[in-house]
Amino acid sequence: MRFAFPPRPSSVRLMFLVVASVSIGVLAGCSSSRMAVRLVSPAIDPMMESIFAEEDLQIAEGAMEADIKLLGGLLRMSPAHRENQLRMAQLLAGYSLMFAEPDDKKRAIRLYQRSADAASLSMRDRDLPELLLNGTRDQFRQGIEELRVVDRESLFWWSFATGGRLSLQLDDPATIVQLPRVEAVMHWCVQQAPEYFFGSGLLFLGAVMATRPVMLGGDPELANQYFDRVDSINDGQLWLVDLYRARYVCTASWDENQFVELLENLLQQEQLPPREDLRLLNSFARGQAVDLLERRYEFF
Repeated sequence: MRFAFPPRPSSVRLMFLVVASVSIGVLAGCSSSRMAVRLVSPAIDPMMESIFAEEDLQIAEGAMEADIKLLGGLLRMSPAHRENQLRMAQLLAGYSLMFAEPDDKKRAIRLYQRSADAASLSMRDRDLPELLLNGTRDQFRQGIEELRVVDRESLFWWSFATGGRLSLQLDDPATIVQLPRVEAVMHWCVQQAPEYFFGSGLLFLGAVMATRPVMLGGDPELANQYFDRVDSINDGQLWLVDLYRARYVCTASWDENQFVELLENLLQQEQLPPREDLRLLNSFARGQAVDLLERRYEFF
């Protein structure tokens, strides 16, 4: 999926817009606050685009933190702004995956939950996520049947964040019931738009298929097929595909040779692939490849 953001304004114009609009909102009260939110919110998208085009992980981490706080301020002025809730869900999920989960699992759990909460607030029916996750079997089935395309992006980020959180809480018995439900929602999202956000819904499903025991429905071959589709969507330029093959398929099948080959191949690449919108994700994949190789004896 390629971002469909509006043309990027100049940095000076963007900074003026943000500062002036927020100042108006703070000084002039409720109606002007709503006007400030309307003026500033469209500027968030090119800022997010810039983050995903950044290959330096430290710069991207700081930029994500700044954008999260900026969105937090906008949502204080206009809590019902669905587009900003969706932007917040995306930023929190990405930040948790790349910058919290590798070092601090408890922090990642909290951030994934905040992401899921923001995604829920961006939906037309804000009670739907609770029903999908904790409702009766009949309520869950009815909820799945009534999912609406208009909420597809919100449901995607809710599934992504909730799945990320649950994967870090596998010692909780409730996870056994909840993870398949989240997987079913992600299946629906992928059916609607498999290419969304670089095909990462397919990466999600591939990881699930690879790590689940075969006796419980796991299927490493199907996982590889999901990863192949992501490769096709991104013209082979998304390094997360090989990272996920190594981390999930190779470890599940005890294939240490391919595990090492895939990861060392990433590290031998002198330059990132040319796709600008994949720079951050590819830099993250390269960093994770180093970590996985150092920890290889934990898996084999």
